[in-house]
Amino acid sequence: MQFTDLRIPIATRMQLVISGPDYKPHTFQAQLLGFRAEVSVLTFFAKKPLLPFHPNSKVIVRVGLQSAIVRFESTVQEYQEHPFAYLHLTYPGDVEIEQQLRRAPRFDLDIPINTTIKTGVSSDAMQGELLDISLNGARLSCRRKLAAVGAKILLFAVVLVAGTQQQLELSAEIKSVSVPKDPTSSEPAVYGLTFVDAPLQQQLLLQALCYELQSSKLNFGADNVAG
Repeated sequence: MQFTDLRIPIATRMQLVISGPDYKPHTFQAQLLGFRAEVSVLTFFAKKPLLPFHPNSKVIVRVGLQSAIVRFESTVQEYQEHPFAYLHLTYPGDVEIEQQLRRAPRFDLDIPINTTIKTGVSSDAMQGELLDISLNGARLSCRRKLAAVGAKILLFAVVLVAGTQQQLELSAEIKSVSVPKDPTSSEPAVYGLTFVDAPLQQQLLLQALCYELQSSKLNFGADNVAG
């Protein structure tokens, strides 16, 4: 994997482990300021480091993305303290995935949703709230008890995709349940869901929805719910 393939947004937090003049590793928190392919990666520090960086010092960089923690090795090209503390790193070769977090990125949501639980020939409808969503699943908040792990439910929501109202209809299986520790608490339960057997049209709508969320990096909120 190449660095450009990651499409890391500017200001993304990065962990730098740099070999200091004492030959010991020192860890710093930095943010991506920019890069030029095959030339260098530019990072800046929120807090000025207390020790100098020598050219060609080895650097291990870790970046937390939504789907994985990635890692690459580099060296110090140049360190400057004015107008702020920033560091030029040699452009990395291969970037490796150190830890896979999810099969697909999760995007925050805050939209109402109707759920239906089918039990035999009857069904029970109730309202909840989608907290996040991905191509594979979602987290659902609901003040009424839905069902146990393994149960199948239907989800219905009206969303705006490309400026058009669309009806999102998905079948899901409950994979986890998180309930308040205090039984008298008014906090809702949160259900981890995995989507199952989605028709092609709904798969395409879900992909379009996730693409817009990835592009904007914004919550949907009220402006993305068709009223």
